[in-house]
Amino acid sequence: YELGKYYASEGYVVVSGLAYGIDQKAHEGALERGITVGVLGHGLDFHYPQSTLLLRKRIEEKGFVITWYKPEQGPRKAFFRERNWLIAALSDFIVVVEAPVKSGALITAGFALQMGKEVKAVPGDIDRDSAMGSNMLIFDGAEPIFAIPKDTDEQYRSCRTVQDLVATVGSLVEAGQLLAKWQSTGKVILEGETIHWIS
Repeated sequence: YELGKYYASEGYVVVSGLAYGIDQKAHEGALERGITVGVLGHGLDFHYPQSTLLLRKRIEEKGFVITWYKPEQGPRKAFFRERNWLIAALSDFIVVVEAPVKSGALITAGFALQMGKEVKAVPGDIDRDSAMGSNMLIFDGAEPIFAIPKDTDEQYRSCRTVQDLVATVGSLVEAGQLLAKWQSTGKVILEGETIHWIS
């Protein structure tokens, strides 16, 4: 949840598989601060698993749900592997939070590595099967994520006008650079001198 929220607040579009569990939490966190994309392993007329149907509806309102299957195509086991390839292809990098040795997350990470993309992983308890895959990725060279980085822009969220921001930052040039970055990543909308925080 917190990693999805953090990366969305930094302007990344969080892409995941709309599955129950970690995928679900990544989407939910991302929706708090930005855009997320749910990638399906079946056509748009279906939804699997049913436990994430309400989340899918929220994503459709504030992000995108995509698939490369015809709308009427139901889920098949092989489609989820293809979905994982699409997730890797759409992503700048992959974050594996927790993964047993035989998991879709490791398949996605493998596709990302084949594409020359960076893989990051959260280390887990060495006694838990659900962490063996992510620990293995770190052993093999994935960048470990030991803590959730702080939102570097959080300190400015109380600024409601350009004048407030300039006073807080102490520099008109730096305030302008921050506003340009925030506008380009969809964090704010500037209306005259008023700053509207979006995510």
